[in-house]
Amino acid sequence: MASGAESLFDVEVTDLGRPLEDLVHLGLIVFGSDAPPEEKVLVQYGPCMQDNFAWALDPNTSCEQPGCDDPWGGPPITWTFEDGSMVPPFFDQSTRSHMPACQAGLAMCQGSGTFTHRGLQRALDNLMAYKANPPPQYPVNDGTQYINILITDGQYNGYSTDAQVQGALEGLFDEGVKTFVIGFGDKLNTPEAQQQLSNMASWGSGGTEDWFDADNQAELEGALAAIVDQIEFDKCCAFNDCSENPEPTTDEPDPDQGDFTGDGDGDSFDGSGSAETADGSGSETVDGSGSETVDGDGTADGPDNDGTADGPDNDGTADGPDNDGDGTADDWGESLGDDG
Repeated sequence: MASGAESLFDVEVTDLGRPLEDLVHLGLIVFGSDAPPEEKVLVQYGPCMQDNFAWALDPNTSCEQPGCDDPWGGPPITWTFEDGSMVPPFFDQSTRSHMPACQAGLAMCQGSGTFTHRGLQRALDNLMAYKANPPPQYPVNDGTQYINILITDGQYNGYSTDAQVQGALEGLFDEGVKTFVIGFGDKLNTPEAQQQLSNMASWGSGGTEDWFDADNQAELEGALAAIVDQIEFDKCCAFNDCSENPEPTTDEPDPDQGDFTGDGDGDSFDGSGSAETADGSGSETVDGSGSETVDGDGTADGPDNDGTADGPDNDGTADGPDNDGDGTADDWGESLGDDG
């Protein structure tokens, strides 16, 4: 999702001839278990976040001895989660690494749960806090658009109830945030799973959207491109050029505020237009002062990143950090992904 020529960041907005990362701010959230709570923000809304996403979801980032020797070696693995603003590459913005739980006795790193409603609620809480106190260099207003992309590779049965998930999605929609739902991987082929995906897509869009089916990386990229095509961009806005200034580190100049606001009449699109959430179980949401994704199946997918590289499970989910050292992901979600 954050790497390759067709990543979320590189999807071209046809009418403007610009890649998506030049036009929105993206954020990333993951979720998984509820004990300990795994939902957390890996990357806050910001411009040019491709390097941040890729670093946060790269299995190698969280693989340190003695808990991990080979991030693709299979269980058991105890991950070490880092903040890329405190260690190399020293991002300006807090960027937390994440991998799905990888416990002994299992054939693969499967994450810790799919508490979808917790990831969605984290996305909503993060959105409200961000709108109330945005960074000075990236102001928002009533014209700022926000969307949520939920990428999930598993059902939430046994973790969340329909009422909990419906309430969280409708809460986002009531705040003006439409949620697009992508079912990723081959574990969603049953009628029950597809009905659940259809319900979530309807609850998150006021009944106007259906879910996107993506069985592999190419189809995931296609689904993300189709979602981007539905976003309306103000052609009068000034945009950033991320090819010239990727997410700045302390050795680079920050993007100019003028690159991210509109023409003065309240029509900014700051990435609150796109967010992503992952639940550590195989699902991820991207939200971006404009977009966020949430997922919750606890599996690591490798370089799909919901487009992000989640781990060796290849299901498209991202997991939370193992802050308690027990080998399980403790997790986060803007936007959002699933690790459990």
